[in-house]
Amino acid sequence: MGRCRIGKGKDIEAGGHDVVIASHSLVMKEIKNALLKMNDAAKRCVYIFIVAGRRNEKEGSSLWSLFNREKPGLRPDYIYLYNILYQLGIYANVEIIDANHNMRFPNLDAAVQHYKTWMNVSGDDEKKLRLYLSENLVKENDAFWLRHTLRTAMISWRKE
Repeated sequence: MGRCRIGKGKDIEAGGHDVVIASHSLVMKEIKNALLKMNDAAKRCVYIFIVAGRRNEKEGSSLWSLFNREKPGLRPDYIYLYNILYQLGIYANVEIIDANHNMRFPNLDAAVQHYKTWMNVSGDDEKKLRLYLSENLVKENDAFWLRHTLRTAMISWRKE
């Protein structure tokens, strides 16, 4: 059997796996080839989890709007992948779910550093970020959590 490589992972044997799963990981230029490789690698079915629409949570909207800017480089919506699958002759099922997404930090400073780097924040914006996180992080079991819901599409299909 042939082998395929998906992303930076190790080689995956074509037809060597009952189920193939990709969760919020399909951000690449050659998405069509990646989808074909996933399909080839699965014996029974494939499941893909990807953002559905705009993020539906506090962190995704309020945090970016705090700095009066849009989140850059939004990932493609699920419909983009669905259309590519359709063009490939793969008639997938889609289910939209609201999934909990929780970010854990050991302390406020670690949370500030994470978002400061991710959002390229400095100066007065860092002060706004620190204030926002100090008001929105929840302390639980010696950790700080930023909890939100992420609208997710589960795209799946069975092999024939």
